[in-house]
Amino acid sequence: MQEGLHTAILSAYPQAAQIVDIQSYRPGYLPYPARITLQTTAGIQTTCVLKVDARTDIANHEAQVLRALTDLQLPVPTVLAGPIAINHENQLAGMLLLSELPGHPLPWIGLTDLADAHCTCRLLYTAVDTLHALTPRVRAHAISAVLPSITLESELQTIIARGGPWFDIPLFTEAVALVQATLPMFTVPLVFSNGDYNPLNFLVVDHTITGWLDFEHACFEDPYIGFAKFVLWADDEYGWGAGVKAGLVERYLYEHNVVPAAFLLRLVLRGLWHIQGSDPTHPPEYMLRVVVSAVTRLKHILTVA
Repeated sequence: MQEGLHTAILSAYPQAAQIVDIQSYRPGYLPYPARITLQTTAGIQTTCVLKVDARTDIANHEAQVLRALTDLQLPVPTVLAGPIAINHENQLAGMLLLSELPGHPLPWIGLTDLADAHCTCRLLYTAVDTLHALTPRVRAHAISAVLPSITLESELQTIIARGGPWFDIPLFTEAVALVQATLPMFTVPLVFSNGDYNPLNFLVVDHTITGWLDFEHACFEDPYIGFAKFVLWADDEYGWGAGVKAGLVERYLYEHNVVPAAFLLRLVLRGLWHIQGSDPTHPPEYMLRVVVSAVTRLKHILTVA
């Protein structure tokens, strides 16, 4: 751990005397969030969660949202300190110290057991639906003033405004035109979301959700757009691929009466968003195949209808 970060943690946590241990919650993938074990001036060991974000505005946004959700009695981490601006890896970063919630993340990484996969799907649906159900209360809270509203239309317009070399590729421009023509048919009201339905962001004890994590990108957004990630990144056999194997997306859409065309539209839109950031001469091949397939299927459904 860098000396500046070490000093910031000890300065921020009340009565902290020394750092005993630090363990990443996602070792080998991301250093933070990390579990920090501290010894207090009274000789007692205690734990907290360290989050470090390269963007201080993101850390501030999450802190505000977590405090609001605490007001609304959703089980989220308590902000113990921060956001604090620190010099981390030779750049300005935002640091948060949070309480550690009980439970463990939903089974996801390297998931192979069918029973675990089924459990993860069921609990993920509950966790996401709980966030969506909070929408009226979040809108009535002062935090609504700082939460962005990301509509399907605004996401499409951002793609168009970005421009770039992909707009010289007929496949890309045709997909954009298809989204433009189809979007008005399948727009629904926005809901409150944490912005990332990664199963690792939900904690569970004895088949009960005990905590909601990661509100860096909390917003009001389309209720189904967040599920596109499970399909677009499904070539990751170690993690995201588990969603396709378990039928996670299809089951959620069926239970919520979302017709195939409505989700295909969202899949194309979010796929275009990710692909646009790549070099057309070296595109993300799997993601591109997903988008091409979704475009073909959507066109077929619209033609038959």
